[in-house]
Amino acid sequence: MLSAVVVAVSWRVGRETAATKTTSATCPFISDLDGFVYDLPKHMSREQVEACQRYFAHGSPDDRFAPGSPAFSTRFCSAREHRHPACQQVRVAMCRLAVTDGSFTNLRACLAAAPAVRRVVRIGGASISVLVLEPWYFWTGVSLHLSADNEIRFAHAFPNLDGWITFLAPTRTAWDSRAARKVPFPASLADFLAGNPYLRVLATRTLHLPGMKATEIDLLAVRGDPKAREQNLCGELGIRDEPCVPVTADSDSGYTTLALKPGWPHRVIDVRTASGRVIVVVSQFYRFSELTGVERILRTLRGAG
Repeated sequence: MLSAVVVAVSWRVGRETAATKTTSATCPFISDLDGFVYDLPKHMSREQVEACQRYFAHGSPDDRFAPGSPAFSTRFCSAREHRHPACQQVRVAMCRLAVTDGSFTNLRACLAAAPAVRRVVRIGGASISVLVLEPWYFWTGVSLHLSADNEIRFAHAFPNLDGWITFLAPTRTAWDSRAARKVPFPASLADFLAGNPYLRVLATRTLHLPGMKATEIDLLAVRGDPKAREQNLCGELGIRDEPCVPVTADSDSGYTTLALKPGWPHRVIDVRTASGRVIVVVSQFYRFSELTGVERILRTLRGAG
């Protein structure tokens, strides 16, 4: 339980205050039931926001949870596991108050005050690095992802930051939709995708990135590949009724590493570094004009040793 007497942490210009504050307010999501997290109410009082701020400051790298501090980031919130949604909501609520108090001109400036961090991505023997900028955060699962925080994106605080960036290693085999068979993963991914009858390539360009060669392909899956569905490349029985256009053909577990959903645009980047090859896939967006934030992230890619 939180003590009634605590040291208040001010969000104003990201500095701690020396003053102590006595308050009976508690963070609305904190429960006595083994830390189970309830959804936060949409509207919290200033006292409730400050109580949540103190809660997340406890256990942060420098015992601070304020704009500009290392902990005030999506990376810190994503490390909170089941408390991640509440942590993000507290960030947004704190920044709304900070804008009201005049410490920041807008919500975006406040949320982006957390310092960027360069992360090394090692996958399939290749190594590249990327600068993770707010409100993006790095998530490690079966593959490696960068995602814009949903709470922020859906609140339209960052209208130009959308999408989901995935880093993949080339698989042993690819799916040739024209021949309806598995083939070795292509040396030229751009030519391979251009020859797919179910895909429409909208643009192909060369990217000039330090220490790397990269080809960027914008494409749209116009309809699903029926032969691929028969081969379970769109998922196992029960979910394979969803059409797809697979690029890779590694379906041993019933899921294909890279399969495109008809009607959705995708950006695929074939990256060659001194250490190996990485396929970067941008998905979960509606229009290529939305990818201003994604392009900012991609421009920070560097070859890593």
